[in-house]
Amino acid sequence: MTRRLTDTAQRDLSDLVARGVQSSRKYRRQRRRHFSSFDLGIASMIFTIRLALLLAALAIPSALHADEGARRDSRRQVTITRDDWGIAHIHGASDADAVFGMIYAQAEDDFARIEDNYLVALGRSAEAKGASAIMSDLRQRLFTDPAVLKRDFARAPRWLKSLMIAWADGLNHFLATHSAVKPKVITHFEPWMA
Repeated sequence: MTRRLTDTAQRDLSDLVARGVQSSRKYRRQRRRHFSSFDLGIASMIFTIRLALLLAALAIPSALHADEGARRDSRRQVTITRDDWGIAHIHGASDADAVFGMIYAQAEDDFARIEDNYLVALGRSAEAKGASAIMSDLRQRLFTDPAVLKRDFARAPRWLKSLMIAWADGLNHFLATHSAVKPKVITHFEPWMA
């Protein structure tokens, strides 16, 4: 919450800035008066509410759509071949098919790293690593808001949405066809996560 300085304080501040002396005691004393315990209480309450919402969001299970990726992938026309060195070569009928194959092949190579990267990016590492990752999650949540990501996905152009849906379908199809792979946290990928 910002508050206006009194006329006297505003004049004093203007004089100090004009003289280039911003660290005077009078200026600091005047600024200190503008933060009350009420302001700090509101800031603390807002932080507590955000933390509670974060913890509630982390507790929601994501296994509601376990086989959705397996259902949507039937329309994909993609071929994945691996050369003598194990490098995946992806051929798709469309860009979306190629994205589907690319992320599927990457999941075959190292699904754990994909999941770890997305847990970090979404501020959900603590769900897998425990309390030691809470601070990094909170810091990441300052920059990443799932609601904003979902809104941006909804507003994205059709061609970009098709690539993001293919990405999610590829990972979900991988999880549906590889029951031996046990995700730490993310059991279903959504297109807005891409």
